[in-house]
Amino acid sequence: DNGRLVYRPVLKLRRGIVTKCNWCVERVDKGLKPVCVEVCVGRARIFGDLSDPNSDVSRMLAEKGPNAVRRLEHLGTEPRVYYIPKTSKPRILGEVTS
Repeated sequence: DNGRLVYRPVLKLRRGIVTKCNWCVERVDKGLKPVCVEVCVGRARIFGDLSDPNSDVSRMLAEKGPNAVRRLEHLGTEPRVYYIPKTSKPRILGEVTS
């Protein structure tokens, strides 16, 4: 396996059962965006090829990248999902000590 997501059409989705998102790999393989990206009215989700500097996602990260956060990056799993906070300074939650 080369690390690519593989579409497994034998997967049967059942109502009320949570399954892991595969980023609509069957759509992406056809050159389409995942459904969640297409239907997001506020453009809160940007999808694209990080290795293409002209893609929407690359341009967004170039512009707002210093504030982007990758969840659980310390686990060494190389997450490819970036979260960009609304504010320029990330909020730190916790106690204030002197």
